[in-house]
Amino acid sequence: VPGVAKTIVKDNGIRVASPEQLAKLKPAFVKPHGTVTAANSSFLTDGASACLITTEEKAKQLGLKPKAYLRDFLYIAQDPVDQLLLG
Repeated sequence: VPGVAKTIVKDNGIRVASPEQLAKLKPAFVKPHGTVTAANSSFLTDGASACLITTEEKAKQLGLKPKAYLRDFLYIAQDPVDQLLLG
């Protein structure tokens, strides 16, 4: 990284391939100019999703067919210092 005095030589994620093998991986998004690959994405946040949560009545008003029903939920908080993204 330009302007950074200290070079990062390893992270705490387990990599089973060699640096040469990782360098050959193609971008996952915005091909062919993307920069996110399986080698440089966070091993803790390797995915994405979206969900529309509404009442059944509102879904019917919008002409939508529910695919699931939320019956219960649980909220868990983690200490962001060393447990971020583990909830």
